[in-house]
Amino acid sequence: MTGFLESIWQRFGPDRGWSEVRHSIAHPELGEMQFRGRRSRRDGRLHGIWYVKPAGYASEVSLDFPDVAAGDTPAATDLAFAARLLGDPDALFERSRVEMAAAYELTVEAPMPRKRQDVVRLDSIRLPSADDPEGEWNVGWWCEAAEHWLVAYFRGEAVIGVELEG
Repeated sequence: MTGFLESIWQRFGPDRGWSEVRHSIAHPELGEMQFRGRRSRRDGRLHGIWYVKPAGYASEVSLDFPDVAAGDTPAATDLAFAARLLGDPDALFERSRVEMAAAYELTVEAPMPRKRQDVVRLDSIRLPSADDPEGEWNVGWWCEAAEHWLVAYFRGEAVIGVELEG
C-alpha cells in the first residue's frame, strides 16, 4: 500500500505541474544568452528556448537550435551562425525583402516602407540542423502594422517563401 500512496503523492503532491528552468551563458558576440524552459515533472522532459539581446537591439530575439537538447549549450558552429545573422539584421531582412513586401502589402494594403525599422523588428531565428547545413531554417519578424509575424523560410542561402503567422 505504501507504494500506491507514494505514487499518488508523486502524481498529485506539491511537485505536480510545470517547474521553471532557467540558466544563462555568456557569449562574446551575442552577450548573455538565457535559456528559459519548463518541465512537467522533476525528471520529465525539458521544453524551452534560448533568448539573446545583442548590443543595439531594443528587444530580445529567440534562438531555436534544433539539434541541441533543451537546456544544453549550443555548439560553437551554431552560435557562430546565429552571431553572423544577428550581426546585421538589415542584411538579413534584405535577403527576403521582395517576398516580405508581397506579404506585407497584401495584409496592410499599403506599400512597404523602405527602412526595415519602419516595417518589422527581428523576433526569432530557427537555425538549420548542423547535420544539414543546406536544410531549412527561418527568421521571424514582428510586424506591428500587420499585427502578425512575417516568417521568412530559407533553404541554405535561398529564400523559399514568406508566411504570415499569428
